[in-house]
This record gives sequence, C-alpha cells and structure tokens, in this order.
Amino acid sequence: MDMVKALAAQGGVARRRDLAQLGISTHQLTHALAANLIGKPARGVYSLPDADRNLLAAKCAGSDLACISAAKRLDLWILKDPVYIHVSVDHGRPLPDEFRVHRSAIPLTPLDICVQCLRCLPELDALCIVESAVVKKLVTLGQLRSRLHSAKDGRIRRVVDLVDPHSQSIMETVARYHLRAAELSVQTQVYVSGVGRAGSFCGRDPRY
Repeated sequence: MDMVKALAAQGGVARRRDLAQLGISTHQLTHALAANLIGKPARGVYSLPDADRNLLAAKCAGSDLACISAAKRLDLWILKDPVYIHVSVDHGRPLPDEFRVHRSAIPLTPLDICVQCLRCLPELDALCIVESAVVKKLVTLGQLRSRLHSAKDGRIRRVVDLVDPHSQSIMETVARYHLRAAELSVQTQVYVSGVGRAGSFCGRDPRY
C-alpha cells in the first residue's frame, strides 16, 4: 500500500504497529521521511503535514480520541466544541492537562463513543451526538439500550428514550428537546397540507 494513502486512511496519523498491519515496511517509512512526505512527531508515531491537531496530540500521548472528540471526527452533531481533547487510554500513565481521560479498551466503536458521551456530557449535548449516530445508522437504539442495563444508567437511558431516528438536523433535535422541556407535546415529520413534511409540530400537552 502507498505510504501516504495508508496514513490518510488512518486520519493522517498512525502508530508504527498500525501501519505494519497495513503492510507498510520500514523501508517505505524511511523513504517517506527522507522525502519529507511524512513526519515523525513522536517515537513510533507518523503523520501527514495536514494531520488533525487533536488526533495528532492523542496519538503522541499514546491514546485515541474518545467521547465528543471522537464524535467530531465521525462528523456527528456537536452542539458545543469541547474545551479539552477527550481521549481513551488503556494504560495508567498520566497525561497532560489538555486531555480529558476516559479509561477504556481501544480502539473504540461508534457504540463505545456514544456511551462515553452519554456518561460524560450534559444531557442535550449527548442527545445531539447519539441521535445523529442513530440517524447516520452508526448505532441502533437496540444496541444503546442493551449497553445501558445497569441501575446507575437510569438517567442516561432516559436520554436514549428522547432519540428520534427520523431527525434531520441538530436544530430539530435542540428545538424538540426544549419544547418538551416546556411541557409541549411534539410530533416529528408531520405532513402539513400544502406544505409537505415539517420537521416538528408542537402543541400544549393536554396532561399539563
């Protein structure tokens, strides 16, 4: 495999062992470094010049992006950019203060990332990410519910119950969340004569 394409497939940054699994030889690495096609920002880490800053920092720290930082790499709906770089590590070494550390096995699946977001982020921020993952078919509601079965997961199970698989944008997700918080009933993808399908329709909930 071409060295540059191999790194691009890894997001622009990769560890030596990951490249070796892709069939990249030591000779290819040496040649690419000599030609300034790639860089070596840390021991055992190789990168393209335009590599994502957060991903580069994570790999150099011996970790992988996690939680909201990983969700952003997956192009999920992010309500507010994180202050810290969220990473997952499977070792006990301390990391610099720029990181928010999640202790877990790596690599992470989209389901792992969603569960991390549910346990770490404010309710609405987590809902936006998880709902977009369901909409993009990266995870299913069944998978989420099967992972959140312990008694301590009651609060975040309620967030999963708010997920609408038919949502079409983060604006719809946020609006629906606040309308429900205001005790309004909400229906999504309502057909309106002469208009077509509207993202959300609300009215006063008759229970209140």
